[in-house]
Amino acid sequence: MESKVLGLDRVPLPQVDENENEELDTSLEAVLVEVRRMRRQAQAGHSYVAADRLLAREHEIVESIRLRDLALKEAEMAHLDEGALVELVIDSVSGLPDQLRSRLRAALGDGEDG
Repeated sequence: MESKVLGLDRVPLPQVDENENEELDTSLEAVLVEVRRMRRQAQAGHSYVAADRLLAREHEIVESIRLRDLALKEAEMAHLDEGALVELVIDSVSGLPDQLRSRLRAALGDGEDG
């Protein structure tokens, strides 16, 4: 009954790979790809409740990836000394379009070119 309510009875189950020796990719990106595939499959089978649940799961995974990447970036920057951090900021700002760089300088109160 539950599968009929959720529409899972209309979605074909994915094929199971019988080769258990193969290593399973459990990275967040791989899980996200699989969840997106399952959501498209649920939508194609008109199982919109299942598709909505999978879409919510997609958002959770994307947020987890964002937080993981942010933590990695912070960890990489934690070991940098002040000079290296200044160089990193200069490199980042140098790559910005001129108008945005000018707005940034104005916001910082520095009218000098650089």
